[in-house]
Amino acid sequence: MKTMVIYYSQTGQSKRIAEMAAEKLHADLAEIKTVRTYNEDMWKADAEAKAELNAGKLPELKGGLPEISGYNTVILGGPVWGQTISNPMLAYMRKADFSGKMVSSFWTFYDHDENYNSDMKKEAKGARVMDGLSLPRAITENPKKLGSALDKWIQGL
Repeated sequence: MKTMVIYYSQTGQSKRIAEMAAEKLHADLAEIKTVRTYNEDMWKADAEAKAELNAGKLPELKGGLPEISGYNTVILGGPVWGQTISNPMLAYMRKADFSGKMVSSFWTFYDHDENYNSDMKKEAKGARVMDGLSLPRAITENPKKLGSALDKWIQGL
C-alpha cells in the first residue's frame, strides 16, 4: 500500500507532525502552499479566513497539486481554522480527485475542532474516509504523548 502525507502548515507545527507521520508510515510527503501569506497572529488569520469564506473565495495555491494517482492512501494534515479544515487545505481538497483512495487526516488546534472530522468526510469526495487524529495543544506540546497518539492512530489505519 503506497501512502502520501499532504499537509498545510502555517506555523511549522503541522509540518513537524506530517514529517513524523510520513516517517512512521514510510510515506511520501507533500506540502500545500498558498500564494498569499496569512497573518502570523492566529486571531487575525482567523478573521482573514472567515472573510475569505464569506466572500466565497478560497486561497490560490502555489505550485501544482501533489500527484496522488499512484497512491492507495492519502493522509491530510493541518491546523483547525474556525472549528474545521483550514482554507488552504480546503482549497486543495476541492481540486483533488480522491476517488478510490483511503483518506485519513490529523489536525492540530488550540481550543475547538468540533466540525473537522465530519467536514473531512464531506470534502474528501469519492474516498473511503477513516476517522482522523485530533491533536490538541496538550498532545502536540508533549513529545511522548504525540508519539503515542500517532502510533495508535497509524495502527488503526
